[in-house]
Amino acid sequence: MTDLFCELFGDSDSGEEDFLGFERANQGITEDSTEETDVSQVSDTDVSSDSDGETSQCSDRTVDFSDAYENRWLIDFQRQCGPLLHTDESSEFEIFCHFFTPQIIQLFTEETNRYAADYLRDHSLSAHSRARRWGSVTDGDIRAFLALLIIQGHVRLPDYPSYWATDYYTELPGVRSIMSRDKFQNILRFFHLCNNSENLPSEHPDHDRLFKIRCFLSHVVGQWQSAYYPGREVSVDESIIAFKGRSRMVVYKPNKPQSGD
Repeated sequence: MTDLFCELFGDSDSGEEDFLGFERANQGITEDSTEETDVSQVSDTDVSSDSDGETSQCSDRTVDFSDAYENRWLIDFQRQCGPLLHTDESSEFEIFCHFFTPQIIQLFTEETNRYAADYLRDHSLSAHSRARRWGSVTDGDIRAFLALLIIQGHVRLPDYPSYWATDYYTELPGVRSIMSRDKFQNILRFFHLCNNSENLPSEHPDHDRLFKIRCFLSHVVGQWQSAYYPGREVSVDESIIAFKGRSRMVVYKPNKPQSGD
């Protein structure tokens, strides 16, 4: 991870009970039970199965499992799985650059500068506003900004200014040497991934709720597809993250366990 910094500067829980096995699947039948069941009293529409266990009937419904694993694409699955471009010898910086290409960094730079210019034009700032010290950023500034975000994910401090503290025991001189505190917070304030003028109003039938990140999201998906191919059997899971912000995509599920609980 240190090499990456240097290069840059230059389960969902469904809420259901856990499976405990088959030992007590039939709770009405115990090992000491001597009751016998008259099979003549069981109708054909209740439960029936053939000798191979391929067909079962329940409540007049038939489920056929005979061809569940007969799909040709599944049998003839011969795709190369796992990493397609990188190996264990690939550096963190090489993998990072696969996703954060020069084109996507340039997009961040252009849209951040555009949004800052629009904001400063349309708003009146107080005399002591930090935004008054805004200056157009470069691709190098954006790379340094992203590197600082990665560092802050590893070194957890209570707030952003703490990373620029000058106290002898808590200071991080490496952070101060990369970028000033005011410049970092200005980029953080104006960081943007899209041109707001192209966003369709919410009442428009083609409105995209993910417009703010759509370009970057499409880019990342494409890069993942070119870098990694999953195996034949894939398990898909989801995760719930606590969120108190304002978004139309928020789903209120108070009884669902959160990620990390």
